Amino acid sequence: MNLSMEPNYKEKIESLRVQVGEYDSNIYTKSFLPEFNFSSPYMLSVIPIIIIILFLLLSPVCIKDENVDEKGQPILKVSYKKLFIWTLSLSVICIIGIFGYYYKQKTK
Repeated sequence: MNLSMEPNYKEKIESLRVQVGEYDSNIYTKSFLPEFNFSSPYMLSVIPIIIIILFLLLSPVCIKDENVDEKGQPILKVSYKKLFIWTLSLSVICIIGIFGYYYKQKTK
């Protein structure tokens, strides 16, 4: 490979990058997540609602208590206390993660 051609090659790439940048200035900084305003309390309330809906639809064992019916057979019922605790903890983790992701993006 000819080393004397390398600077011309890099200059050509840079000139193409400038030409593309004229049409789209944010081509290298786009995020895969859409831009949301997380300072709004309405946006922050969506996350716990989604987690509650997922818990109720999937009905994992971690939110259930074992009760005994009249015949002595165990029955698993949803414990609203466990549902609240799990929802609160997962919501806090998700919100901190989202804020951390956007803070990292803004500091770059």
